[in-house]
Amino acid sequence: MATEAKNYDAEIRLLRDFEYGELYEPYTRLVAVSIAGILIHLYTGWVMALVWPVIFLTSYAVYFYYVSSRSNFVHRSEATRAAILLSTTHIAFSWLPTLMLIGPNRALMFVGGMLIAAQMLFLAQRNDNMRMFNVCIVAIVSSITAILFIGFLPAFDTPLALFGAATSAIAMVYYFIRTMKVTRQIRQSRETAALQAHQAQKMAAVGQLAGGVAHDFNNNLTAIIGSLELIQITDDPVERAADVENALVAARQAAKTVRQLTIFARAERPNITEIYLSDLYAELRILTQRLIPTSVTFNIHEIDPTIKVNADRSQLVAGLINLIVNAVDSMPLGGHLSVRADQVTTTQQVPLADGSELDPGAHVQIVVRDTGHGISETILPKVIDPFFTTKPVGKGTGLGLSMVAGMLKELKGGMAIQSSHSGTQISLFLPDLDARSQKQSSVAP
Repeated sequence: MATEAKNYDAEIRLLRDFEYGELYEPYTRLVAVSIAGILIHLYTGWVMALVWPVIFLTSYAVYFYYVSSRSNFVHRSEATRAAILLSTTHIAFSWLPTLMLIGPNRALMFVGGMLIAAQMLFLAQRNDNMRMFNVCIVAIVSSITAILFIGFLPAFDTPLALFGAATSAIAMVYYFIRTMKVTRQIRQSRETAALQAHQAQKMAAVGQLAGGVAHDFNNNLTAIIGSLELIQITDDPVERAADVENALVAARQAAKTVRQLTIFARAERPNITEIYLSDLYAELRILTQRLIPTSVTFNIHEIDPTIKVNADRSQLVAGLINLIVNAVDSMPLGGHLSVRADQVTTTQQVPLADGSELDPGAHVQIVVRDTGHGISETILPKVIDPFFTTKPVGKGTGLGLSMVAGMLKELKGGMAIQSSHSGTQISLFLPDLDARSQKQSSVAP
């Protein structure tokens, strides 16, 4: 059986991102080489000083075109060619500074030495994973060192001077290789630590999610089993019908929990449809009648039956139930909870909970307001993060607000949260379909 070929796309991205990761740095490098070539030509009259930036720019352009034109699947031979092309750009850069360094002019020696030192520092910091690139770079540095040694050979008039120069050259190459290895090890250890931290964070989120889902399903199963047991022991048709309805409501809520998870995992797209808020409010009354304790005064304000919005009905209902449950939890000693909806026209941008702003326009605003203890400023920016919850383990998934906020964002709406020690107001904004249809009819021919 043939083994699946390895994809070297990560290596190509590494080479590309290191060269072009910063927006202006490549252009700065190209402009600097061009100016340096012109200045060297004006100082020395060398034609090759003008050829130098042309060769460098050409090799750089060839390398850029090659790495930018690779597909999503990169073969090993393509990654090797990319490494060789990148190495040629360094050869194209280093040949003139090397000649300057071994020449008789001390000013040129200084400039050439600075250019070679800058290049070696740049290469040492790269510490790529690709073996071919690292081999090419070590070969380039060794070749430059050998050229410099041969160029300065006439100046070594004694065996001791020759031995000292050779030793220093070998030490420089060795130190360069060691620097590349140490830098690479440091980077790899950081990547490993970051990966382990990410894995730990992911497992914590999975554990939190599992606990919350188990809690939600346990509540639904308790309601279903309890209703079925009541059906077995009662003969009153009215009570049996009520118990059947309660069991169906709990079963549907369990199905909505599953849909939340599949939507969050992108396994299922939200079912966006046109819905009337008055119908949604009627369903909300039924689903929340057993969630509100007697110590909390609950009021769902009457709503214009013509108000309609685009939304995922079950997701919006689940989100509102989540807001109501959170509001009840914030009032352990009792209080007042209200839900209302209005058609509003915003004339300026409205700050939203995710840090963005809602554009001015006609919207339907659903407001859930409570008189609880409020949300502290430290956790307010996190409340719509996936899996974030202040409830104990097993008391919530932390998906409710994030799901609703994501749906609202997709529909060009948003969620705004205002909270203080005297209570919390959460506003859900959705585009007003009535205003949109009126605008379209007003401009129709």
